Amino acid sequence: MLLYGFINAKRFHKTSKVFFLFFTGWLFVSLIHNLFLKFDTSVVTSILQQPYLCSVGRYFELLACLSFVELIINFCNEKGFKDSIESVFLINFWFCILLLMLYVLELIGVFTAFNVITQSGRLCGFFNEGGPFGLLIAMLLILSLMYKRGLVEKTVLVLCMTLSVSKAGVMLLLVYTIAYYFRKAKHNRRLKRRIILLSLPLLFLFVYTSYLLVKTYGLSWIDSEATMKYAVSNPNDMNFVAGRVAGKYILFEMVTKNPLIGIGLGNYPIMRNLDEYRLFFPKIDIYDATGFGGIVDLLCQSGLIGLIIFAVIKKYPHTTIPT
Repeated sequence: MLLYGFINAKRFHKTSKVFFLFFTGWLFVSLIHNLFLKFDTSVVTSILQQPYLCSVGRYFELLACLSFVELIINFCNEKGFKDSIESVFLINFWFCILLLMLYVLELIGVFTAFNVITQSGRLCGFFNEGGPFGLLIAMLLILSLMYKRGLVEKTVLVLCMTLSVSKAGVMLLLVYTIAYYFRKAKHNRRLKRRIILLSLPLLFLFVYTSYLLVKTYGLSWIDSEATMKYAVSNPNDMNFVAGRVAGKYILFEMVTKNPLIGIGLGNYPIMRNLDEYRLFFPKIDIYDATGFGGIVDLLCQSGLIGLIIFAVIKKYPHTTIPT
């Protein structure tokens, strides 16, 4: 993607160029800000994870994402949006077939080189866990419903979704399905009662899934005292002392102590072990990520100033993006 961006830099849309300037400015601010920050390098296992270099690495990652956006826009403009969607379905169908083959081979112990199964037995599809992979499949399922794809494609997607055991993916599908039926009832009064009755079990399933999510994660977010006791007595439970649960508390400390310009690009893993941020959570020996991403990471790494600049960057009128 970086190579694609370098070759096609002159063809970039103005919106992308503005984001490029924003990311570049953000990098320089981060490198200067790093001079006044403390780091914990005990978790560093690669030269690219070192202070300053991790900011540069994160910067190139953002540029690669920007290049990918340009690639998608140009692909859709050249091939047409309908044909582009067709390509997305075709590529992902064979990708899912490959994953299912690897899943079976790994399950029977014949071929385990790619680790497409997590320790708990979930199909993760080259992700770290089944959750984000399930969200990807849920999005493809929604697209396949919107574009009325064939039964074989939908069956493959449902199978991948089931094997991923992704609660977030199931929630997404339920929300879409419920919204779809209620919208259909609005435009077809004759079938309104039947559709609403059909939506009731889906609504029950949605509430039940929500309950399971709250039971799994909610208490750790609501009851800080219980969270502290568990974290202190279970320092090796990486699902709890790393990732989102710990990140919720650590990110809050980072944002409140660096509100304007944040902690700098890519610095979270080498700062989260510092006493001033981790509170009652034990130090960990892994290069941790927050697990939130998106706007939350933007706020943490660039502060309120970066978040506001990001929010006001708008699409230029002549930037052709398919709808």
